Amino acid sequence: MRRRRRLALGLAVGVMACLLGAGALALSGQVREAQAGDAPTVTRQESAVTRPESAVTRPTSAVTRREIFSPGKLLVTLPWGSGQGEVGLITPEEGLAHGPEALTVAPDGRIAVLDSVNKRVVCLDSTGDFVLAAPVPLTEPRFLAVDNERLYVLDCDTSQSLAVLDWEGHVLEMLVLPELPDVVTGLFATAQGPSVEVAHDKVYLVGASKALTAAGDGSQAAGRDVEAAGRDVTAAAQSVPAAGSDAGQAPFGAVASKPASLRSLPGRPVDHGLSRAVKVTFKPATGVEITSVKLDPAGLSATQQNTLRPTLASGRALEHLVSVDSDGQG
Repeated sequence: MRRRRRLALGLAVGVMACLLGAGALALSGQVREAQAGDAPTVTRQESAVTRPESAVTRPTSAVTRREIFSPGKLLVTLPWGSGQGEVGLITPEEGLAHGPEALTVAPDGRIAVLDSVNKRVVCLDSTGDFVLAAPVPLTEPRFLAVDNERLYVLDCDTSQSLAVLDWEGHVLEMLVLPELPDVVTGLFATAQGPSVEVAHDKVYLVGASKALTAAGDGSQAAGRDVEAAGRDVTAAAQSVPAAGSDAGQAPFGAVASKPASLRSLPGRPVDHGLSRAVKVTFKPATGVEITSVKLDPAGLSATQQNTLRPTLASGRALEHLVSVDSDGQG
């Protein structure tokens, strides 16, 4: 007899490991079985992993590599569901399970989880306590980025729109994106607004625009408002309907959508102030190349600083580049 199990989502501070299998998503390497009727709970406990921290410094000709392992600590457990303090999970008979799409932490420690199944963002405080669930007026929200003031939620496939919220759950702005030249691979929050990465290559700063300059060939010019592939978004205004609020649900009112403009950036933002960016490329013949760029946040003019070609540790090989992350320092 088939048993239905509800599994809990663990959010970890420190090193977090994602495991999606047997209908479960775990962040922290720990999975708890939730019984029917479980009330939303917050669980804090020390990780069962006891592997000691190690720090190894290996100098190379190009970079200094420091490897640190920390087992972290389990901060909070969110059960599967659609109620207060829960996140949604869909487990079809065939195909992949569908659950939360993203988790991100603001500089002040507050946590946001993109509960895509329930089309909302679950907000926690820095201790892991549930604060609110903010509904987002998007069909398939997939990307999430936050800072201390704003939450940015992107549906790049269906609604092709970006929702801007505050931490109280109010929808402040809805931006309709022009057609992008390839798939979106990242969303970042900066002091100048959100930016999107396309195909781990091009990066664009997103903002509201009254008029767009079409670029049918997809070409981009730094600091110039452009439309990535000629999609007409000047008439793509719509109204997001008002929605009521349940307990723990933040309301959002009617917000008129605006067409968005894209401004090219020379690379992925490294810091929130948008003063630096990096461009990372990989070719099997030459390996990884990292170009650091200094930006003028006001005009987005760029000055190349240096280029690094890091060397991998002995016995390791890189076949292809999947993603690049920064910690605000590099």
